[in-house]
Amino acid sequence: MINKMKLRKGGYRRGVSNSAMYQLKLNPEGDAIDCSIERLDGESNQAYANRIEKIFESARVLNQQNRYQFNSLSLHPSEGDKFTDAQMIEMAKEVYLRNGVKNGLTENRHTMFVVERNTKHHHVHAMIHLTDLETKKVNNKMIDYNPII
Repeated sequence: MINKMKLRKGGYRRGVSNSAMYQLKLNPEGDAIDCSIERLDGESNQAYANRIEKIFESARVLNQQNRYQFNSLSLHPSEGDKFTDAQMIEMAKEVYLRNGVKNGLTENRHTMFVVERNTKHHHVHAMIHLTDLETKKVNNKMIDYNPII
C-alpha cells in the first residue's frame, strides 16, 4: 500500500467543493463511495460538492487554519483486484480514522471516501474534516501513516 496525504486549508474559494468534485468525477455508486453527508435525490455532482463545502465550513471552529485532510491510499497492482470497493474503503477508514487520528479515537467527523479504479494502482481518496463534531476540538496533528500501512 502507498499513502499520500495533503492538509488543505479550505476557506479559499470553492476549495472543499473542488476536492469533492475531484472525487465525484467518475460518478461513484454503491460501495464505491462512503460519505458522512447524504446525497439528496436528483442532486447534481456540483450541487452535492457545494453542499459538502457548506457543511465542512459550518463545522470549523474559530481560528481553525487547516479544514481537512485529503489522502489517497493506493494498492499495489497485484493487490488491487483482490478487494471489493467496500473492503478498500474499510481499509482506508482503519488507517486514517481508527489508527491515524492522533488523540481522536472516534469517527465523529465529516468524511468522504471514494474508490477509484481507473489506474493500475486502484486507490481510495479520503477527505477528512479535522474538527471533531462532538468535542469541537481540531485535530491537525497528524501522525506518520506509513508505519501503520
